[in-house]
Order: sequence, then C-alpha cells, then structure tokens
Amino acid sequence: MRICYNKYKYQITLFLLTVLSIISIPSLFAKEYTGTVVPLVTNEFSWGWNDFYRGKVLYTPMPGDILLGPITNIKGDTVRPGDLLIKVNDQYRKSVYLNAVAEAKEQNYTYKNTESVLARDEKVLKSNAISQLQYDKDLNAYKAAFQTLLSDKNSAVMAKDMLEYTIFRAQFDCIINTVYCPFGLLAGENNVLQLSQINPMGVQVQLDSAIAENITNQTPVTIYPIRDSKPVGIFNGRTRNTDKGVIFEVDNYNMIPDEKDSVPISNFDYVLNFSPNSVESKQLAVPVDYLDKDNQGYFVQKAQTQKGKPTSLVKVYVKPANMIRRVTPQKQFQALQDAGKLQLHDIVVAKEDAAKVKSGNIALYTKELLFMPGDKVKVVID
Repeated sequence: MRICYNKYKYQITLFLLTVLSIISIPSLFAKEYTGTVVPLVTNEFSWGWNDFYRGKVLYTPMPGDILLGPITNIKGDTVRPGDLLIKVNDQYRKSVYLNAVAEAKEQNYTYKNTESVLARDEKVLKSNAISQLQYDKDLNAYKAAFQTLLSDKNSAVMAKDMLEYTIFRAQFDCIINTVYCPFGLLAGENNVLQLSQINPMGVQVQLDSAIAENITNQTPVTIYPIRDSKPVGIFNGRTRNTDKGVIFEVDNYNMIPDEKDSVPISNFDYVLNFSPNSVESKQLAVPVDYLDKDNQGYFVQKAQTQKGKPTSLVKVYVKPANMIRRVTPQKQFQALQDAGKLQLHDIVVAKEDAAKVKSGNIALYTKELLFMPGDKVKVVID
C-alpha cells in the first residue's frame, strides 16, 4: 500500500508540474520594451484675414492645456460647445458685418423700386404710353438691381461668417503643444498654435521589422502608464507599422481624483503680489475672473487647508482696487485695496468650480492625462 501511495503521489506531482510549465510558457517569450507616447494627429493652426485688417489675437490657451471638444445630441444640436481655443479682436469684423447688412437693406429698397417701375411699365406698354426703349431700359435696371441685391446679401453672409471666426473652439479633445502667437497683431496668416489629438493616443515602440511583422490581433500587449499603477491593453487591429517599429493605440482620459465625499477642482490659482518687482509688497492681487459679488460686496473663494492639504472653501470678502496687471497673455490679476483675510500665496478657486461645491470637501488637481506626449512607458509583448 505504501508503494502504491508513493506512485500515486508522484503522478499527481508530475501532472501539476506539467500544467504549471504549460501555463508559464508564454511568459518565457514575453519581452519588455520602452515605448514613447506620441499623438496620432498633430495640427498647426494658422490664422489671419487677407484684407485690410489681419486680426489681433486676444486669447490663446497655455502650452500643456487640455481642451475638450463639443458635445452634440443625435440631431447635431450642440449641448456643450468646445473649449475656447482662440479669440481674435472682433471690432473691425463687426463694423464690416453691420455695413454689409446696411448695404443689403438699402439695395433691397432699390430693387423693390425697380420692380414696381417695371410692373407699371408692363401695364401701359400695350397702350403705347411708354416706348419699348424705355421699357427695355427699366427692365435692365430691374435685372441689375436684382443681381446687386444677391451680391450684397452674399457679402452680408460672408461678413457674418468672418465675424463668427473671431472665436474658435476646440473641435475635438486635444492638448496644446506650442503657442506661437499668444497675443498681438497678426501680420499675415501666422501660425498661432499647435495642438494634438489626445484620445486615442499612440505608443511608439522601436522594433526590428521581423518582430513587428509577427505582431497580430491575437498578440497580447500590455502597457504600463507612469501615472497609474494599473496596466492597460491596446486597441487590437489598429496597430501601425512604421519604419521605426510599431505604434500601438491606447485609450486615454483625464486623471481626475476619485476621493470619497470630495468635489474635484482643477481651476484654481494663487494670491500674488500686484507689484512684480517686490516680494515685500503688501498689495495683493487675485485673478480678475475669480472675483464674485453678492449683497455684501466682492469676494473670492479661498481653499482652506488642513495639514497642508486643501479640504474646503471659505468666502473671503475683499475690496478691489482700480489697477489690473496682465501676468500672462491668458490671465489678468486685479489689485486689492483691501485683501481681507487673504495672505500671499493663498489658493483661490474659480467661480464656476466653486459653484459645484454644495457641501463636503474639495480635491484640487492639475489637469493631466493618463498618457501625456513624450511619456516613456514600459511595454510588454508576449
């Protein structure tokens, strides 16, 4: 009985070793590579009118800003417009549009007048009250007025389009790579900024062509992002072979903190000195668009901290001064005559984000993607 037991135990052990070896065979062939995160689509955005006034840029995002495209319903109606991409001065375009509308309106009166003259001529032509020559002259005037009216209406439509083009919004989810013209007059059709698609994102891996050609839709590929401990897979069937290897496609999204009972907030800034030349200045400043007002006066929403971590918001009343300082092409700070309980480098929150906080804590975060362009990530190909 002892011999049979040992023989049976040996068979069980051999079977388990065989199963384990079969399971571990794929891992023996897995290879690790370093991949670089690259956008799949990059676009240089140029702008400038080809007439008397080229345009003046008033606003562009900052490099690294993440913008979201529009959301529409199934009918194509815009539910949420895309984030602001470029704003150009619109005063000249407004005057061109209003002038075109006025010209079209005036030409419509001229057209109606020639139409009534022609209708009168047709009634009296048979009785020889007017000559054929006069009738032909009035007919030609009617046709010319009609053509001019169509031209003026088209000019008004084009002028309206040009006016609408003073504001550009993101047409898809993107990240700003470079800003060439953050503010100022456009001398021609300048490059204003460069942007890239963010989802899906590409991961480029340098591989020998022989290895790249053997990667199929069934080849397991695992990618390890640097901003999350969880690895991700790829979109099978959308791998691109290049002269340097392959580009895998991965899903990408914003890294928004998921903390219990906390409202995530990404639009925040710091209380600064209004004077850029002195760190000892006692006149503080806050972002202009962060100032809000109620029946007690102007206020900002300050982030209260606990053990160095922002946890809640408190309303701080202030008295704005009449001076504004442009800190960046995108942001202006207003001096405070009375800063209330604000101190230098306190964190203040934008009005639209503060409005989301009804109760509970807050969680401040910087907008980042799971995969950012240029990231070096680990790629495992089985």
